[in-house]
Amino acid sequence: MIRSIFGKLFIGGEWKTAYRKRSDAKCAFQLVPTNEDFWIADPFWVEDKGEHYLFCEVYQKKAKHGGIGYYKMINGEPVYQGMVIQNPYHMSYPCVFTYSGKFYMVPETGANQTIELYRAERFPDKWVLDKILLKGERYADSTVYQSDDSYYLLSYQKRNAEFSLTLFSLDMEKKSLAKIGAKIYQTNIGRPAGSLFHEKDTLMRPAQNCSKKYGEGLYFYKVTQLDKRGIEEKEVAYISVDQIPVDGKFQRVHTYNRDSTYEVVDLFREKFDLFHAVKIFIRKNHK
Repeated sequence: MIRSIFGKLFIGGEWKTAYRKRSDAKCAFQLVPTNEDFWIADPFWVEDKGEHYLFCEVYQKKAKHGGIGYYKMINGEPVYQGMVIQNPYHMSYPCVFTYSGKFYMVPETGANQTIELYRAERFPDKWVLDKILLKGERYADSTVYQSDDSYYLLSYQKRNAEFSLTLFSLDMEKKSLAKIGAKIYQTNIGRPAGSLFHEKDTLMRPAQNCSKKYGEGLYFYKVTQLDKRGIEEKEVAYISVDQIPVDGKFQRVHTYNRDSTYEVVDLFREKFDLFHAVKIFIRKNHK
């Protein structure tokens, strides 16, 4: 208990993002380049017309909060292209999806107590706020999933001593949410950690293990039901940061995403920070 409290108060650090080709599963992940002005986390791959883009939270150190930026794969390497969405409040987890031939994004905007829907006026670099889907509640890491012609949104909340994975129906014609139900966890092991994906014939959902500290590892759940009746899933795999081949020493991992060619994770290197708790408070409540 004492160690946990000490860690929450004084153990800070920075996130890094690392990628590799899925066909090179025995090779190490390579770190995505950044500079001294920012670090990146919550990476999402997006494919369009044969090109690969990496959208992510870009945490700007001077501003002390995150916005959304992206990289483009050029000659097999990610090259930073700049910021695409910036607000006075913290933003992260840029979940990108398509509807009717257009690109949309639901980033995390819990610091603003909203779930917001953005539309690409020009993909990949020009985005506009299309609709505020929900306001007045703090949700984390909203993740959109499409099944045939139906769209669903999964989002996460902590309420008292329980952790709730809420399933919404997302009506893209009306740009509205309707709550279907919630799956309750007694420990913090259900927070979304990336887009759902198919592994052969199995639908998989990555989730964060935050039972003792933020980003302890990644659970992979087999989804046995996700429809207008609710969501059911069971654990089939777990990955700790020590199992991820990458140069350098890292202590945490909390996002996994893939496209047809690449896979990506984010990794955290811990360090002592006397003002860590203050920085987290500012980031979560920055408006």
